[in-house]
Amino acid sequence: MKYPLYNILCIAVAGMTVFSIASCDYADGVGNDSENGVYLETPGNKGVVSFTLESMGGTTTLTPRLANITNVPVDIQLSYDKQALEKYNREAGTAYEPLPETAFKLFNGEGQEFNGTATITVPSGDFSTRVGVSVGKLNPEEFPANRKYAIPLSITSASKYTTIPSQCSAILLLNRSIVTSVGKMTGGDGVRVQPVGMHNKPEWTLQLSAIYSSLNRSNLTTIYFNDAKGEFYTRIDATQGIQVKNGRDGADTWTQIPLQAGKWLNISFVHKDKKTTVYVNGKVQRVFENSTISFNENTHFTIGNTSYNNDYIREVRLWDKALTEAEIIDCLYLPMNPDTPHLISYLPFTKEASKEIDGYKYPIDLKVPDGSNIPKRTNPTKIIFIENVKFPADELVIVEADK
Repeated sequence: MKYPLYNILCIAVAGMTVFSIASCDYADGVGNDSENGVYLETPGNKGVVSFTLESMGGTTTLTPRLANITNVPVDIQLSYDKQALEKYNREAGTAYEPLPETAFKLFNGEGQEFNGTATITVPSGDFSTRVGVSVGKLNPEEFPANRKYAIPLSITSASKYTTIPSQCSAILLLNRSIVTSVGKMTGGDGVRVQPVGMHNKPEWTLQLSAIYSSLNRSNLTTIYFNDAKGEFYTRIDATQGIQVKNGRDGADTWTQIPLQAGKWLNISFVHKDKKTTVYVNGKVQRVFENSTISFNENTHFTIGNTSYNNDYIREVRLWDKALTEAEIIDCLYLPMNPDTPHLISYLPFTKEASKEIDGYKYPIDLKVPDGSNIPKRTNPTKIIFIENVKFPADELVIVEADK
């Protein structure tokens, strides 16, 4: 099969702070061959590329480059490199598994296919070339959606010039397209969860994936604590962003980064060493200096409040560790394995993972399957489940149900 490069769709790339990579000037037509070097271009020169696989697979490209234009052709060998992925996992605190070489193809601009190792050429008078990476349909039984996969590739040799070691690898992180159900929330006083095993933990991370139909409501909260050591109360607003209230109000308790209604917002609160860092969709919004905030034996967290009005929630997660930026980006979209280390509470707001409480279906904490840690409410939030919702997506995308 041929894969002409002009048909390749290059996917948006997640900005991960994982590798410290030396910068290299792009060729401007001026430079000596003796100063030349071979490297892989990645966004921000961070060695990481993310692309989404639809149900039938997906394709992206990588760009091997020279630091300067060359007057001779340069052959570059690009190879499957598990050690590069092991290094990435160690430094980023992630647990990506290498996608087997049999599950993807490499190809050059002429459509020539390669398995695992490809030789591509930078022509004379140029300073870059392209190599395509194509992944076919992945069998969900062999490759479950809640396991993370990556394709590690490295430049292993070049016919001329030396390789820049800090920029010779690219880790292709695979985002799998999935279809699931989400909760549509209306009224009530939120969903309250009392986690087990968080008493006096020195650090924690709370994550919420939600769409708010409007961000101009008074006192619209995301998550807050009851009966904790230190106050943790959060609000969300279209213009001021997210507030972390720790004993007081004020403009400096808000991130001051505007947010959009009608968009999926993957919000993470990371608390450690008297600091709370707020992330939205994997990007730092602000670091708040506050007091130590920790759980008592009876501490519970509440998701939302009486301001719910046709808002959507996909998942809520509580960890007993401060996740890194790479770990947050690692699990933005895909469902989690409930047995993931340090994951204390995992609540997918799906029809499948729910239980009737007070006459309404509520999400079960998959770490406590009987749902007993969700206290009954006098004014329960009404939750209905919207099915056939596709991820990843910026907005609510509903696809036609399989027949």
